[in-house]
Amino acid sequence: MQWANFSVLGGMTTITMMTFAALTEFLKSDKSGKAITQGVVFLSYVMSAVLVMFTFYYSATLLQESSEDIRFALWNHDWIKTGFRHKKLLKMFLLRLNSPIRMKTFQFRPIHLERFSNFIANSFSYITFLLQLARAK
Repeated sequence: MQWANFSVLGGMTTITMMTFAALTEFLKSDKSGKAITQGVVFLSYVMSAVLVMFTFYYSATLLQESSEDIRFALWNHDWIKTGFRHKKLLKMFLLRLNSPIRMKTFQFRPIHLERFSNFIANSFSYITFLLQLARAK
C-alpha cells in the first residue's frame, strides 16, 4: 500500500503547484494568447489530477461502505436454522468484520471523501497563500 501514500502526497503537491503556476502565469501576462493557452493547459492538468484523486478517494469510501454492508447482510442472514459449522464460520466472519475495512495513508490516516474535501480545501488555501506572496513582491 506504499503507492497510496505517495499518490496522495504527490497529488496534493501537484495540484497545489500546478494551480499556482497557472494562476501566476495568467496574472503576470498581458492577457496574450500564449499565456491564456498555457493557463488552460495547466488548469486542465490540475482538473485531471483532481479527478484521479477523487476516483481514488471515492473507491476507498465505497470499499469501506461495502465492508459495512457485508457485516449487516451476514447478521440479517437466517443463521439460526443453519448447522454448527456454518454458525462457527459466520461468527468468525462477524468477528473479523467488527471493524470496517479502511484504506489508510501513511498507516494512520483513513482515506474517505471527507478527507478529499479537506485535501482540496487545503490545496486551495496554499494556492491563495502563494498568490498573496507572489503579489507582495
